[in-house]
Amino acid sequence: MLAMLLALPACSGVLDDPTPTPPDTSETPDTQEKPDTPPAPEEKQVPQVTTLEALNITEATVDLSGEVTADNGYRVIERGFVYSTSKNPDIENAVKCESGRGLGSYSATVRGLKSNTTYHFKAYATNSQGTAYGEELTFTTKAEAVKNFNINSAVLTMVRVEGGTFQMGGSDENAQEYEKPVHNVTLDDYYIGLCEVTNEQWEAVVNGRVPGPLEDPLWYNNERFLPKTMVSYDECFEFIDKLNAHTGLEFSLPTEAQWEYAARGGHKGRGYTYSGSDDAEEVGWCYENAATTVTIVATKTPNELGLYDMTGNVNEWCYDWYDYYSNEDQTNPAGPDSGQFRVMRGGSVINFYKECRVSSRFGGEPGSHFFFVGFRVVLKDN
Repeated sequence: MLAMLLALPACSGVLDDPTPTPPDTSETPDTQEKPDTPPAPEEKQVPQVTTLEALNITEATVDLSGEVTADNGYRVIERGFVYSTSKNPDIENAVKCESGRGLGSYSATVRGLKSNTTYHFKAYATNSQGTAYGEELTFTTKAEAVKNFNINSAVLTMVRVEGGTFQMGGSDENAQEYEKPVHNVTLDDYYIGLCEVTNEQWEAVVNGRVPGPLEDPLWYNNERFLPKTMVSYDECFEFIDKLNAHTGLEFSLPTEAQWEYAARGGHKGRGYTYSGSDDAEEVGWCYENAATTVTIVATKTPNELGLYDMTGNVNEWCYDWYDYYSNEDQTNPAGPDSGQFRVMRGGSVINFYKECRVSSRFGGEPGSHFFFVGFRVVLKDN
């Protein structure tokens, strides 16, 4: 019996007391064993890239530049630019323009952009670890210098005039009292017609079609490109209203200030007496060289902005009521609220050279019709 008790294993003491022993909780929390902390995920070693600048901005193109300064041990397999009209462009939500691979400076020419539009862009670089972006910068494309509208087979060309401040009025020896005082005027950007509205453009807009050569060969061959005359101030707006409905844009008659600023060559103006020259013969048809005969548009030398016939040929209706000038500085003036006469500018084939200076002013009743009066239009720069 004694031999049997000695043969039992040492753990058999459990048989004598089957109740489990509770764990010892006498140790302080600081001495308890803690589970291991999970390791932090390894940081991806994406490239380092800088967005540099946008250069040579035009109506539809721009040159972008950037630099990959480090690849962090992983070869750069793609780099380039992302751009969008919205903020925070990236590869997923913007247009991408690739430009090689590897370290160093790089550039790309982006084409097909919308004119007069602000874009957001970033440089980017990609390696096997992921894609990194440089700072977000912006650029704005230039507005179109010229807009062409094809309306029922007639083309209306509008030239952009960059706004600015100029001295309006006349002070030379031929200046009349109603051309004074000279005063400062500031204008926003706008577009103005390359030349007077022609018979062809009038037919296309007002009547919806241009007569063909077989319908009216005399008109088609000889009168189509003459300025539209015998049109009252009110009838000008018949043309303008239909033009606006056709294009969805905002055409109007030029204000007197818009007309004079454009005639002076805008910000490119050189201070000429006439629109584009100190020699009226070079730029306009007036009484001395036209003997009251209205001529086809755009046959003389254009002014600094490329505009034709702002000296002579036909007087042109302006938006404003006629009144004397104020000597106060003005911004985008549109003339008085009421009056008897509407402004006409430019002089015509019945006026002497000295009456066709860029500051010369005329007026006419809004319902009047003259063979020597026409008009050109302006368009808001949207």
